[in-house]
Amino acid sequence: MCTFTYPLDLIIFRAPHNFLLRPIDMSSSSGSLSSRDDESSFDDASEKFVARRRKERKGKTKRRGGSLPGKRPNKNRNRVLYHQLLMRDYFVANPVYDFKDFRRRFRMRRELFDKILDAVVEYDPYFKCSVDCCGLPSFSSHQKITCALRYMAYGGAADQLDENLRFGESTVALVVDKFCRDIIHLFGSTYLRPPNQEDMENILAGYERKGWIGCMGCIDVMKWVWKNCPMAWRGAYQGREKYPTIALEAIVDSRCVLLLSFVFIFLAA
Repeated sequence: MCTFTYPLDLIIFRAPHNFLLRPIDMSSSSGSLSSRDDESSFDDASEKFVARRRKERKGKTKRRGGSLPGKRPNKNRNRVLYHQLLMRDYFVANPVYDFKDFRRRFRMRRELFDKILDAVVEYDPYFKCSVDCCGLPSFSSHQKITCALRYMAYGGAADQLDENLRFGESTVALVVDKFCRDIIHLFGSTYLRPPNQEDMENILAGYERKGWIGCMGCIDVMKWVWKNCPMAWRGAYQGREKYPTIALEAIVDSRCVLLLSFVFIFLAA
């Protein structure tokens, strides 16, 4: 739980999908709360509120019931056919779409995709092509990895992948969840760790050879649409995009190793 102070004499406690507000006692110059008892009681109340909300959301989780009498039969999505189409479009010797199209639609080069595919399939058996209970082949490794990357690259709804890749909404959620966990486990120690002294010396020396003395990395900014932004805050988070956004800034070196990242979620001064 994080605490932020704003000019409106408020402390905002940010919990998942919730905002809890409490006035600040401005009688002292430090801006502290009136008493520690009030602070502890408010913390207890906020923790109980968050726990109750999580319990309510957990109870509403949809569960797949499997084969039941009277249930609508499963849709025949022709997984094998769409696997062949996907391979012909991007992964054969002479694909329909070239490397530029692949780079634009997957947000990465073909070599990086192959590296991720081999590592994830070797680590997690879920991404291997298996046989379902009816004896039919399941989604291939290329289909599952493509599903996860397309979902994150375009930021669209899970249902949009049903037409092109033939993944149901619940299957998309499962594939993306497993893919993210595997990527963190496989590459987190390399690309998601803070740089040590040796890394910084190599980075500075590499940029110095290019004539950029003192350069540590390249900064990039990505913005997400804040769909549930409170109406009172829309003006502070809205710019030329005409809708509220949250910005993520990341600093990476020439190897695309993450050096620093932070999210701007504060009100404008």
